[in-house]
Amino acid sequence: MLSADAEIYIPNQVDFLDVSLRWSKFAAPSYAAYVKVASEEDVQAIVRYANKKGIPFLTVSGGHGWTSQLQRMQHGIGISTQKLNTMKLSKDGKTVSLGGGVKSGQVERFLSAQGKRSVTGVCECTGLMGVALGGGHGTLQGHYGSLADQIVAARVVLANGKAVTASTKKNSELFWALRGAGHNFGIVTEVIYKVYDAPAKDNWLVKTFIYLPDQIGAFYEVANKAIANGYGVDRQPAGMLVASLYTIVPDVDPNTPVLLFLMVYDGSEKEMAPHAKPYLDLKPIFNSTQEISYSEISAVFAFDDNSVACQKGIRTQGYSLNLQKHHVPTQCAVYDEFSKFIIKNPDFKRSYVIFEGYPLQGVRAIDASTTAVADRESNVIA
Repeated sequence: MLSADAEIYIPNQVDFLDVSLRWSKFAAPSYAAYVKVASEEDVQAIVRYANKKGIPFLTVSGGHGWTSQLQRMQHGIGISTQKLNTMKLSKDGKTVSLGGGVKSGQVERFLSAQGKRSVTGVCECTGLMGVALGGGHGTLQGHYGSLADQIVAARVVLANGKAVTASTKKNSELFWALRGAGHNFGIVTEVIYKVYDAPAKDNWLVKTFIYLPDQIGAFYEVANKAIANGYGVDRQPAGMLVASLYTIVPDVDPNTPVLLFLMVYDGSEKEMAPHAKPYLDLKPIFNSTQEISYSEISAVFAFDDNSVACQKGIRTQGYSLNLQKHHVPTQCAVYDEFSKFIIKNPDFKRSYVIFEGYPLQGVRAIDASTTAVADRESNVIA
């Protein structure tokens, strides 16, 4: 028996497809039933029922998982945690209680209204749990660590339907595994998450540069020097995020990709100048500077709720890897192959290749043995 607020959808219902639609249709699972749970007890009941009947089940928060392994779950039960979306700040203001179905954008907006902030995914529409359980990168990780590092405790429904608390004091081995390798150890229905005071001044700068294809080699030579010596200063500042993309910019060339470089910084123009100078010296065909607030960073990367990246039902494939630095000949070769593919297949013009550089001070400050986060060292995420 499920709670009164739980919702069950089956394939012959008119709204079944809309309710169960994922971000990407590629390698998608299929459902014999799709349930929006409204309580931890609902999750327990479904897990026990599925086990008894031998039915596979899959938990869905944001629905953005893109591993092809998801398609192995066919004719199973989808357990949507969408309704587990409670958010409550603790009395001391140091943590927030988050339901297992909250999304990164929801958390950011809730905390901002309370004068707080924490590490959330750059993409607003991804489920926070899905990102955090794998480690999770975010704009503020240079200050506070990865998303997984913010989890103080979690409520988890295990494979047998039992619900437990995991923390450093209770079920500590499970807690270690949840933070970095948590997706298959249970269904997280709630977490206690660290939060921090937001600064009174909320001014971020974003610099945008565009380079032509014949500048790509020189660009990544500069990027490697930046990784090695921090632009001649100590390191990439804890408040700086960079990303380079091979992408179509219609105003430059509607058919051929260019190199777009974004530099986002929590500081002044004067402080940012030495970090931007090596890239300006390459003489980009376009550069601009814009002042934004923290809440606008997702939109800068086209990862906000209204972006194409957050629309459901698109056939999307994604592949990723971590790097210590850029291999310049490979960077050029990747561009050449990508450009040839886009020109030959114009239907794929919305595709892009992105290389992200998150600040790592806060991530590397955490003892690697305390969590299952696999990689605290990579400078580049592709």
